[in-house]
Amino acid sequence: MSSQPAFPVRHFSVEEYHRLAEVGVLTEADRVELLEGVISPKMVHSPIHDATVSIIEQLLRPFLLPQWFLRIQSSITLQSSEPEPDIAVVKGPPQQYASRHPGGSDIALAIEVAETSLLRDQAKATTYSGGRIGCYWIVDLRNRVIEVHDGIENDAYSQCRRFQVKESIKGGIAFEGGTEFSVSDLFL
Repeated sequence: MSSQPAFPVRHFSVEEYHRLAEVGVLTEADRVELLEGVISPKMVHSPIHDATVSIIEQLLRPFLLPQWFLRIQSSITLQSSEPEPDIAVVKGPPQQYASRHPGGSDIALAIEVAETSLLRDQAKATTYSGGRIGCYWIVDLRNRVIEVHDGIENDAYSQCRRFQVKESIKGGIAFEGGTEFSVSDLFL
């Protein structure tokens, strides 16, 4: 079965996507995001999804270096996409994003929580690596693992590692030196 639709699909630039919102074609009631030029519906969040996002937010926040902050389910702007990762670790201060969304060079880490959206979130690795986001985590609720994508080469992540609940993950550049998070702490 081909992944190509049986009919032509209209691709939108980020600017056209913004214009659709400005003129009221897309509103806040529309649960969509722009992925690789395609306006895509966002997944409905279950209670466990939202609780996990909150747990991760509370776990990460105390270890952030002062020049970094967390954005929760907010837009980021990449070349041909405007996704809304569940969590993004963004270079601050937050006031600098009053007239634009953060872009790839502003973001140290994007995190998606996947309950029923694992394949969709794995496909987003292309979007995030192409946007030059250095590290991408997928918190896989069903399998209780975290996929860590990093090491960008030729606009693609060169590494994808799966961390089990008995392992730890390094925080990266936005966190106090040597910070590691126990995978088990990221799950209920």
